[in-house]
Amino acid sequence: MMSSSLLSTDLQAKYDLIENLHDQYTHLPDDVQSAISQELLTGKKNSSEWLDIVQQMIAYKYEARQVNSNRFLEKPMSAKQLIRNAFWQAVLVISILWAVVEHTGLYSLSWPLFAYVGVILLAGTAYALVKMVQKKEVLKEAGVRVAAYKKYAPLLKKIRAAESKIAATYEKFLYPMLVLFKEELPSQHLLSLHFNTVHWKLSQYKVDQPDPQAPRHVISSEFYEMPVFEAMGKLADGAVMQLQVLRIVRVRNIRKVNPRGKIKYKTKTKYKLLYKVQLSLPTQAYQLVPHSIETPAENIKVQFASSEKRHTFKVQQVEVRSSNNPLPEHKVLIELLGLIYHQVKSV
Repeated sequence: MMSSSLLSTDLQAKYDLIENLHDQYTHLPDDVQSAISQELLTGKKNSSEWLDIVQQMIAYKYEARQVNSNRFLEKPMSAKQLIRNAFWQAVLVISILWAVVEHTGLYSLSWPLFAYVGVILLAGTAYALVKMVQKKEVLKEAGVRVAAYKKYAPLLKKIRAAESKIAATYEKFLYPMLVLFKEELPSQHLLSLHFNTVHWKLSQYKVDQPDPQAPRHVISSEFYEMPVFEAMGKLADGAVMQLQVLRIVRVRNIRKVNPRGKIKYKTKTKYKLLYKVQLSLPTQAYQLVPHSIETPAENIKVQFASSEKRHTFKVQQVEVRSSNNPLPEHKVLIELLGLIYHQVKSV
């Protein structure tokens, strides 16, 4: 840590905090750092291991919020800037005083313009040199502040970048889902997980499909499908579970002409979240209830197939959102799982 009597206590505390947060990040496990930098969790681990990774990410985000303010660390003025400011202050004061003296007629030299300018600049330079001698400690302190800022500003930038990449969905969606998986999946079973928090408008998520319902003033339409969340594992009751959340986006470029002939171009974007749940229940442990499949809500579709070994349910629900970055809700997946289990009973 940087310790100097020339730095104020508050400033030194800020630099110590930055260094501490940077050390915390560098000491995070490699898989946690990789998840933060790539904004992606993918692979196969047991539910406890996934939960531990997410808990460390959320904990670091809360710690890093201490330095999230834009005014937390401001760039100090260098010694050169202080001397330059002293010079221009002297030039301004001398120029104003000289102009007052000349204008009031108290004393007139009747010099040419370049002579006035030369004398004022020389006087300003002399004043700045005097200040350099008088304020050696101030200039020395400014040098220390600038050196400290150059050391810690890049670290602060890295901390803020890492904090911004830990999206709110880790705490609000993924963490509750992993808590559920930890309760329902045996500890020795692996959970295949894919959780993506990058922006949807990337070329790999673009899909080619027609837009037959587009009005005549639509110039072009673009569609994007981004898998936000995918999980697959075997539950303690022997059921095979597959969950998926897709972010579906439609972008329409529109050209409109008003009655006066003025042309306007604008873009309209529609966002959807598609929740998919597939659950294969063993027939040895479950059987269908007498009332069979219930009629779901309008935005929910249910498919069912049964064989000698398993009852397989496929349920999906579509939600239209107005936000440009709609967050998935863990409650929706839990409700869909509950809808499936409501159709069966234990043998």
